[in-house]
Amino acid sequence: MEKKYIISDTMQSLIDWENIMPMDRYAGGHDDQMKGLYKGAKVIGHYNENDYQGMVATCVKLPDGRFVIYNDYYGSCSGCDSWESATDDEVRKLCIDLANGSFIFQNLKDVVEYLKAARDETKDISGEYVASYEWQRCGKGLLDEIGQYLFGCALARMGFVFVESSPYPRKTIFKHEEWHLSIEIQTCGVFVVSVMGENRECFDFDMSSFPDDFYLVDKLSMIFARKIGESIKEKMTNNCRDAFYNSKIKH
Repeated sequence: MEKKYIISDTMQSLIDWENIMPMDRYAGGHDDQMKGLYKGAKVIGHYNENDYQGMVATCVKLPDGRFVIYNDYYGSCSGCDSWESATDDEVRKLCIDLANGSFIFQNLKDVVEYLKAARDETKDISGEYVASYEWQRCGKGLLDEIGQYLFGCALARMGFVFVESSPYPRKTIFKHEEWHLSIEIQTCGVFVVSVMGENRECFDFDMSSFPDDFYLVDKLSMIFARKIGESIKEKMTNNCRDAFYNSKIKH
């Protein structure tokens, strides 16, 4: 498998110190620091194992269009988590280590490809694992989060509007007024389609099997066509194709 990322110590120059330094310093995943590491970056996905100790991983899009992934360990107290009550100097070192260890990709498709290799524990021709142990451990979680992001982008391109989201139980709801469709994303890969709040039907598929949100269109349009008629499928696909090139919803 061709290596499609680089690591560079120039990444520390992009750290958003102004926002990072005032953040609360706590054990349990330092989610704020992970998501806010780079100035002007857009968070594509963030994963936390949500256990008393474990790993966190984040994918962001930089202002220059590159995509970056990075991960870290966390604990439950100051004895096993360096972020708990860290000094300013310690925070600077922790952030620089994160930045200098980040994997930099040119596009999101390559990120997804790498995380799939991590999830599947893929080996290269020499028999070595493509991804490190750390990414094998947290790659699937971050891949699922990116899949959620792509799913939301695909719905937005089709004209769906975000309504609400909640973490416990996790769900995100989108609606399309013209087609009277409601989409409820429950967990990674599981979503419910309903017409006017009725005739609910649950679907389960691997969102990460699609390289970007545009390729979700054919799959989703077939599902929606079963709900509201085949005549809408061509319109839906054409609308999405136009939106792919013209919409401001870009990654």
